[in-house]
Amino acid sequence: MVEERNINGTPEGEGVPQEKSQKRIAKYDSGAADLEKVTDYAEENEISSQDVANAIIAIGDRRNKEALEKQAQEKELMKVSIRKKMLTSS
Repeated sequence: MVEERNINGTPEGEGVPQEKSQKRIAKYDSGAADLEKVTDYAEENEISSQDVANAIIAIGDRRNKEALEKQAQEKELMKVSIRKKMLTSS
């Protein structure tokens, strides 16, 4: 049988390796937390394809609206008749 030796009230080999394993776990948790922060930031700032599609649709809608307004304005201007007498100033 192997006899356990007590140093300062703890069995031999129990204090130091446990501290090292706790440090390793804490270091791993810290690294994992940092990685989680980075991935969360990247995911929040990532431009999704749906956002791009929505932007393209909005731009297209605005252009169509502007084209319709321009056509309506031109139609109104076509209603105005100009006589040659109006153009010459006497």
